[in-house]
Amino acid sequence: MVKSTQESTRKNEHHDAPKNTQGRRATSQRRRGLFHTLAIGAEAGWAKKHVKLAHEPEGDRFGTVCAPEADPGATPVTMLAVGDSMVAGCGTSHQSKGLIPQEAYFLSKETKHPVQWRTDAKLGATIRRVKYRQLAKLDGQNPSPLYDIITICAGSNDIMARRKPSDWGEGLADAIDIAKRHARAVDVMSCGQLYTIPSLGKALREELERQCDAQAEVSLDVCTRHGAHYINLVHEELGCDHSWFWCGDQFHPNAEGYERLARVRGDDGTRAHGPDSVRPAARPPGVRTRRQTCARGGRR
Repeated sequence: MVKSTQESTRKNEHHDAPKNTQGRRATSQRRRGLFHTLAIGAEAGWAKKHVKLAHEPEGDRFGTVCAPEADPGATPVTMLAVGDSMVAGCGTSHQSKGLIPQEAYFLSKETKHPVQWRTDAKLGATIRRVKYRQLAKLDGQNPSPLYDIITICAGSNDIMARRKPSDWGEGLADAIDIAKRHARAVDVMSCGQLYTIPSLGKALREELERQCDAQAEVSLDVCTRHGAHYINLVHEELGCDHSWFWCGDQFHPNAEGYERLARVRGDDGTRAHGPDSVRPAARPPGVRTRRQTCARGGRR
């Protein structure tokens, strides 16, 4: 009787062992998840307190760029860019060294036309600001402006604000619909490579990479459905892992970093649209092109 009871006990222990192991693993995973979440919060709090972001640089937010390969007398390609600090040129000493003027240079080189560029950007801008403040004002202008290209560059601050990808997608869709009323082509540029920012901690960067990928997936779907071209730079080889890419705040690109972005961005846009499709079209009477109001600026 005793022997039978001992055998039964050993069988029960053997039967319960996998369950106990699984339970310990689950507990360990929960603990690691908790520690990871705490680490993310601590690193985000440290960054918010200690990282001093570069200010928006001085200089005109518009200009005309004519590459050596372009015909100065040709009708300019007109381009408007709206968005966040990347469009505002944060990290450079002057607006002419920012992303959009340098992108205009490569576009001029490819199309053989001068490029008139204009930006409406704000440090910290989210897709809501792009929609309600930067793009909505175009509907209120008379005559209504018509650009060859409107570029929307946002998303980083939506991720930092922990906005849900679905909410981001709704805002982006509305922004694209507004932009399409005022442009022949609409480009949407992905958020920056937040997970490579040197001033942020490891745990936070890992979480930001996950969120960048989730936002990129939604963005591609929205752009496909609403007729915009999506430029996904989230995992593009840009040089973000090198010190030469970053400005003093270790958060924004410097002029050299923006040049690299502009070169990759320009190659992608030209492949998508083709040089002929971004060359200026004939304007109907009364449609403003800003040809007479733009001063020369940007890279020569």
